Amino acid sequence: MAKKKAGIFDPWRQERAEPVAKTEPLHVDAYTTDSVSSDPSQPIRFAGHRGGVTVWVPSGPTELMAKQAQTNLLAALLHLMANRKLYTIFNKWGLRNDRGSDFEREPWTVMHDGTRTVVVRGDYARALDAVTFALREASRTDVKVEPYLLSLGVRPYIV
Repeated sequence: MAKKKAGIFDPWRQERAEPVAKTEPLHVDAYTTDSVSSDPSQPIRFAGHRGGVTVWVPSGPTELMAKQAQTNLLAALLHLMANRKLYTIFNKWGLRNDRGSDFEREPWTVMHDGTRTVVVRGDYARALDAVTFALREASRTDVKVEPYLLSLGVRPYIV
């Protein structure tokens, strides 16, 4: 048998952090931007198994950048879930803005920043996959979604 060759090198796949349990504080990866670029923002990445979300926020202390990125992501999700045309997409992927009656029977991930709360079905990695695919499907359904997400610095990616 011939030995299988390695595929295309993907630095995102190689450097992905382990998913964070619900009880641990949120772990984000902060990368510095290129020094040639005049944009003083940095990406904060929330990674799942098959995809994730990168949120570009202004440079600053890592803790503040992480809080701002989480706030931007939750604000985008809640704004898009309020749209009747897009609500069915988010509901299909298991995203809610409250805990349902089946909250105790299934594992759920609660994402909150103190004022905004989004509840997603599954553990942390599966929840971020659901968020990623829901944002991707919403962008394909409504042409106004992608510019809105870009204005908040939210960019979903698929591995």
